[in-house]
Amino acid sequence: MLIASVKQLRMILGKALRETGQAIDRAGSSMTRDVAYMERYSRHRKLMPLDQLWPSHGKSFIAPNASLIGEVLVGTNCAIMYGAVLRGDISALRIDDNVIIGENTIVQTVGLLPDGIPKSVTIASGVLVEPHCSLTSCVVDTGVWICTGSVVQQGAKLEQGCILLPGSVVSPGFTVPAFSVFGGSPAKMVRDVSLKDLEAFQDALKKASEQAQRNDELLTSLGH
Repeated sequence: MLIASVKQLRMILGKALRETGQAIDRAGSSMTRDVAYMERYSRHRKLMPLDQLWPSHGKSFIAPNASLIGEVLVGTNCAIMYGAVLRGDISALRIDDNVIIGENTIVQTVGLLPDGIPKSVTIASGVLVEPHCSLTSCVVDTGVWICTGSVVQQGAKLEQGCILLPGSVVSPGFTVPAFSVFGGSPAKMVRDVSLKDLEAFQDALKKASEQAQRNDELLTSLGH
């Protein structure tokens, strides 16, 4: 009975202190004209440890309302954009350097796959994942372009330089060959990657990186 009362008291006291701190923070932000306190979502970066598994990242842009949960390892010069959720709560999620994860994209893992198929997510360097995509326990090689709204299911592999057209769905365990363009549901080969495709990819990757840098500079100027 006493232990339960102590726990309840701690909960009440903790909630009161937290709400008081938030009120003071809002008042101070308003007085210094820091508009960040008006953010609809949490304006604090969500790096969520699970047990002893802590997310980590190099010098990269992590949007204030993006979530990195559990064993998530992000390299340098990456951008995890607004509303993106990276879940390493079941298996590891590893992202190399110079990778863009677009707005509201979900990258997650599963706990059970056939023998020999990794349950983790591995994304190599120079990859562009556009907004509203879903990636689950897959391997993404270097220079891959995953366009808006695409779904990559568990056990799939995207080989170097391939492109998924908007809304593509890659079936579980399927391998998209290197330097090929796939589209549809389920995704099927459309054609080989052309020089024009490569130029468009580099342009899109550059624009996404520059946008992330501008966002980072803006948030820094606002005191984040």
